[in-house]
Amino acid sequence: TYHVAFPHGFLPASGRVPVVLAFHGNGGDAASFAMQVPVLWDLAAERGYLLVFAQGVQTPKSKLRSQARSWNAGTCCGAAYLNDVDDVGYVRDLLDDLFKTFPAADRRRVFAFGTPNGGSMVGRLACSLGGRTFAAVVPQIGVFGGRDGRSCAANCIKDPGPAATYESCDWDTTAADCTAHRWTDELPTVYE
Repeated sequence: TYHVAFPHGFLPASGRVPVVLAFHGNGGDAASFAMQVPVLWDLAAERGYLLVFAQGVQTPKSKLRSQARSWNAGTCCGAAYLNDVDDVGYVRDLLDDLFKTFPAADRRRVFAFGTPNGGSMVGRLACSLGGRTFAAVVPQIGVFGGRDGRSCAANCIKDPGPAATYESCDWDTTAADCTAHRWTDELPTVYE
């Protein structure tokens, strides 16, 4: 699912409207993220763009209202990562549906931004879908994780809580190919 925000009567009868996709952080959801960025609502009306809040994969058995949602950004986080969810495919499908539902949406002016896990996700989207899909992406906070660091994990512990499924690990700089200056070249590629 995804949520579109725009003022009543906003969509023009003719012309094209830019699209801004927003990706929440790990553990959040579209609704909570929308409440964290109220300035975007004002700017959507003022500058005339569709504001789209994407919805990540929920963590099974989560007791949080948000369902502890996450994105598979390639090397992190939560249920989406652990279950190898195709979030790149989700965004492709989201855009296809959005353009059918809102014909005024401009395919050439699609922008994406996110914060922590969502920021990492927009980095992955920029690499996986590229300039044909996005005019620009803004990872407000996040990591560019195109390499698989599982072989560099050490001292892993499960996060606390009754439904914990995610492990936190230290980075083992003594393991082969895991030194800070070699990991970008030596570890297996998750995405280009």
